[in-house]
Amino acid sequence: IVILNVILKGSITGQIKSLKQEIGRFFSSDSQVVIRLEDIILDEDGAEIISNIPSFRIEKDGDNLLLRDDGGNPIETTLNEKNNLVPGDERYKAMYIEYASADEFRVHIKDPKTESWFNIYFVYVGDSIPGESFRVVAGNSQAFKIEEVESWGFKGKEKLGSGRGYIWSRTFPMIKDTWLIGYGPDTYSLIFPHHDIIGKINSYTDVNTVVDKPHNLYLQTIVSTGLPSLLALIALFVIYTILWVRHMKEVERDDIRRWMSVAIYAAVCGYLIAGFFNDSVISVAPIFWVLWGVGIGLASNSNKPRLIKNK
Repeated sequence: IVILNVILKGSITGQIKSLKQEIGRFFSSDSQVVIRLEDIILDEDGAEIISNIPSFRIEKDGDNLLLRDDGGNPIETTLNEKNNLVPGDERYKAMYIEYASADEFRVHIKDPKTESWFNIYFVYVGDSIPGESFRVVAGNSQAFKIEEVESWGFKGKEKLGSGRGYIWSRTFPMIKDTWLIGYGPDTYSLIFPHHDIIGKINSYTDVNTVVDKPHNLYLQTIVSTGLPSLLALIALFVIYTILWVRHMKEVERDDIRRWMSVAIYAAVCGYLIAGFFNDSVISVAPIFWVLWGVGIGLASNSNKPRLIKNK
């Protein structure tokens, strides 16, 4: 590991430090970000952006935009040389509006802790959809209404594990709808709630992020092919472990099969542990299943003569 870390120019130690920081943030009561988007309320008069900084409201006033603070008072704005609408109120200094027109604009908000920006792209739909004013554009240029997305756990901790906290919190509720047979292999990206504008902003600062896998082998299994598949996977490992323990007791210490079994069992355990944070992918999975099959074969034939005898 030390040699590999040197070859990779400290990449392994960097990942360990990053993991330690993320675990510390997970068990901390402090939010991982200074700015957290709580909701976007779209109504027939405008859009209200609610966050843990002073909320504000945007309204269409003819060919212009009108900003109001969380008390409903107008916010004075100026249009700079880049055609950005900049609030004059000190409370809103970490935001501006990229102003194309009153019918199409982007709200940019800066997180002072991470120095990162996120933007929300609004389009006016009031002329074509009665009772509405703005919608949010995301994904493949679709205009979305803001709808509540079901989640479980990881609130305020969505950035854990490079966004895994967010992905898992949205994956758990998906299971209850089809826990028996799953949605089908490789359908995860089609089922995931990509219209979760607020969740994606809080997790990735980018509403266009496409989540195509759960980054967890076991969630991937139950979502794709149901609970029976997951139970079969677990049962197979339990049976393999029982066979392996018996194999270790029966085979002689200097038998090459013993050390082959130890190596394969360690590899299988390593893969299954890593599966808590990674998916089954085509580049690795075939090797894993071949090794596991060889391991079960060795563990099931302890009473056969050794392959290589000492001279």
